[in-house]
Formats: sequence, C-alpha cells, structure tokens
Amino acid sequence: MPITQSQGSGGKPVTGQKSSIQDGSAHLFVPYNAGRSRTSSADDSRAPGAILRLGGYSSVEAAATDLSAFYPEHHMDSEGANALANASGPSSGGYRGGILLSCDGRMLLRAGEKFFLQSKAGMNIDTQSTLDITADKAIKVESQSTITIRSKNASQILIEALGGTATDGVKEALVTIKANKATKNIDGKDYEYIVDDKYTYTDANTYSIKYGNDTKFTNGISDSIYFGGTTSVFLGGAFSYTLSVALSIKTVDVVIYLAKSDIGLYKMDIVQWKTELKSGSLTCDAIGVKMENVRSALNAIEAKTGAITAISNGIDSVKGGIKSGLEGLASYTNGLTSYI
Repeated sequence: MPITQSQGSGGKPVTGQKSSIQDGSAHLFVPYNAGRSRTSSADDSRAPGAILRLGGYSSVEAAATDLSAFYPEHHMDSEGANALANASGPSSGGYRGGILLSCDGRMLLRAGEKFFLQSKAGMNIDTQSTLDITADKAIKVESQSTITIRSKNASQILIEALGGTATDGVKEALVTIKANKATKNIDGKDYEYIVDDKYTYTDANTYSIKYGNDTKFTNGISDSIYFGGTTSVFLGGAFSYTLSVALSIKTVDVVIYLAKSDIGLYKMDIVQWKTELKSGSLTCDAIGVKMENVRSALNAIEAKTGAITAISNGIDSVKGGIKSGLEGLASYTNGLTSYI
C-alpha cells in the first residue's frame, strides 16, 4: 500500500501507512456465509454479510445473483435493468463515484457532535417496519414545495401535543395551524371532542352548505353575537322545538313569510308601532291613537249605558201605568159585583 499524507487534528500534517487506491472502485466485502474457505472468491456471489464500496460498482456487485440483497428496494424499482450500471449514478453522465454500504444485520451510525446528511438530488428513506424519529428539542420540517403526509391501508394519522409546560397549574400544549387556504375533505364520519373553552375568530365572510341533517345538542348557554348581517335560506323544512323560555331582543327585525301559522296558549305583543298588511289593506296604529280609540269606545259604552238606563226607566213608567190600569179595572170589577 502506498504512503500518503493527510491532515491530522488542528490542521497539522501527519504521516503513516494509508490506503490509497488509484482505481475506479475499491471495496471491503464480508460474505453472508464464507464457507470452509474464507478467501474463496466463489463466495462473492452470495448475499453480503456487509459490504463497503467506494467508487463505481465493484466486481462483487457484478457477480451477485441477487442485487436486491445489496441495493435498496426503491433503487431497484426506479432503475430496473440498469440497477447495477447506475449504482453510482446515471451512466450517461460519465464516470461517477458512489458509496455502497449494505449489510444483513444492524447498521449503526453515531456522531458525538453534529451529523450532516445532504443530497443534491432526490432522497428516499424506506423502512419495512416502524420509523421512529426522536428529538430532545425542536423538530423542523421545511420545504420549498409540497409537503405530503399520507397513510395507506386505512391506517390512522395522529397529531398529538401532550405534556405541555404547566401555566397556572394547567398544562398548555399547543397545536397551531397557519395557512393562506385550508381544505378538509372527510369521506367518513368527523368527530371533534373538546373538554375546555373553544374560541373561533373569523374576520371574513362564512359560507356553510349542508345537504344532510344539522343536529346540535347544547347542554349549557349558547351565545351568538353578530356585528354584521346574517342570511339564512332553507330549501327544505325547518323544525325548532324549545322546551325552555326563549328571549329574543332585536333592534330591527324584518320577517317575510309566504305562509305562517301561530299555534299556542298565550301570546303578548308590546310594540310602539305596528304595521300589518292583510288582504291588500294597510293599517298603521300608534299607542296614542289606540288610547284615543279606547276613550271613544268607553264614551260610547257610557252613552249606550245611559240609553239603556233611560229605556229601563221608560219600561218602569210603562209598568207603573199598567199597574194603575189593573188597579182601576179591579175597582170597576168590585163595583160591578156589588151592584149585582
């Protein structure tokens, strides 16, 4: 092996016996099973126990009967018949040096300080089992293009924020979603379970289209404050049933009905102005006019009462005259009896 010079710690040159291969490829290979002869080249076609290759593909890879034991599955799928030729990179671009590190056991990589991993082209990470990413501090995922998180085979996607920092005895673990536009498409059932107060602030218009039933159960106070206008259009039937007292205070309320039915035991209207349009007539009544009408009605009742009293007096006079006539008839009858 030739003697080469390299840089030691602190940038100082050191000398010693180093491996320097001026060739297109160099490799270290440990077969899966070396057999009786541990130096037999016939073992090169076996699946690797471990292989480290630098440069272009090695003679071990060329002699292998099954490259899937050497190369990642996605490399085999994407390159197909060119998996060996492009093991270091596309052959059309001229010679490229690559690195192959493969084994049939565990692969351990550890850095005592920072660890850097970069690819100037695509990067593919594939596991046929669980993928765990653990960090003692923040995890940041950033892209200049689309980020896709997809779960196949009807599996779940869980986003949990647990064990947050305690504030006033309450743990606060936040999940924050910011977007210029958000679309959620649920093909099945959608559940939302909240055990504390919920606040929704919308500084824009809100549109809701529902083609199914809209059922809400509220076991508490439901407060709604609208600083803008609200529009409701029901193309189907609407049913509302209130078991408790309902109080509605409105500054201006305009209701237009094609048909309306009021069925109840009691109804009370307290208004200052009321306009009713019925059968083409317009009636506008004010409280003062109503009070004047009441006074007129009372006067009319009083006048009718006086007339009834006069009629009663007249009836009494007639009754007195009849009584006098009967008494005179009785006297005449008595005189006639005496004469006979």
